[in-house]
Amino acid sequence: MDPVPKITDLQFLPEDRLRVVFDGKLDDQIVPSDFVLMLGLQVGTKVSPKVLTKLAFASSVMEAKKEGQLICQNSDKNITRSSLRKMLAQRGYLPESVDQAIADLEKSGYIKGAVFAQKWVDRRQKSSPRSKRLIQHELRSKGVDNPDIEQVLSEFSENEEIESAWLVYQKYAKRYQSLEPHVARRRLHGLLMRRGFSHSTIQSVEARFETEVF
Repeated sequence: MDPVPKITDLQFLPEDRLRVVFDGKLDDQIVPSDFVLMLGLQVGTKVSPKVLTKLAFASSVMEAKKEGQLICQNSDKNITRSSLRKMLAQRGYLPESVDQAIADLEKSGYIKGAVFAQKWVDRRQKSSPRSKRLIQHELRSKGVDNPDIEQVLSEFSENEEIESAWLVYQKYAKRYQSLEPHVARRRLHGLLMRRGFSHSTIQSVEARFETEVF
């Protein structure tokens, strides 16, 4: 039976890390210092297989988190949970370590999918209003995760949808005033459809403009 490994040294490192040194042939483990304190480890402590597993996991999470921080800091693109998970997996980190690292990074503000999504919605609605459905599609194409999309669009009401369609219709109706009414209506209808608005929303807007524009 193999002897129970014992901690022979705890070496303090920069960034609140500790190198845990064992006797025998076990590799050192570098982990967050507060994790060592939480487990109550000290020089001379005999370490069970369960604790060794926890130390290895903490070390892996810490390395994945550090890698994730660098990715987020050095990227000029929006980094989402799914995109970061894929990149860390490609670097060889285990799924469990990646999940915990991403959760920690999100709490620390490195992953800002919801912030990016909100800015995208605000910018779209200000410069080029479109339907909730089309915005949802655009955010997915940008790699934004579904929970962030749902969070941002959860308060996008039916009235706001109609108001967005109204703004589009009103803007382009002025451009089409020189056209025959039936031609202008057809073009406006097609425009709203391309912006992702439903038939019921389009009909509501058309009825509202019927007497005001033509």
